[in-house]
Amino acid sequence: MTDTERTTITLSNYHMNIIKSLIGIKGNTAASVIAGIISSWMDQNLQEIKEHLQMKNIMLPPSEEEINKKLESIMESFEKLKLDDLAKLCKIDRQLIIENISYWSKKYNIIISGDYIIKKK
Repeated sequence: MTDTERTTITLSNYHMNIIKSLIGIKGNTAASVIAGIISSWMDQNLQEIKEHLQMKNIMLPPSEEEINKKLESIMESFEKLKLDDLAKLCKIDRQLIIENISYWSKKYNIIISGDYIIKKK
């Protein structure tokens, strides 16, 4: 479910030398070292990031773990649910449901039928 996206950054020579010294310790390439540092920093500062985004009325999409917990809870309570309602309850895009239905159908024993998510019997 995790998608990735590429970007380019520019670092000072000082910072790049630090990154290079971490190759083999924090990752196998400069890119993997930087990605690890950024991911770790974002995880440690998630509440602060959310507060900054809320000031701009921007909401972070829920994490994969949050979606899975919500889906598990929802699917215990419903036999049949509209796709749009599931998207609203999980605070995710309808397209994300469609993209992940193959994985979720096995995990939660559900199928899509028209505009509905149905629990298999």
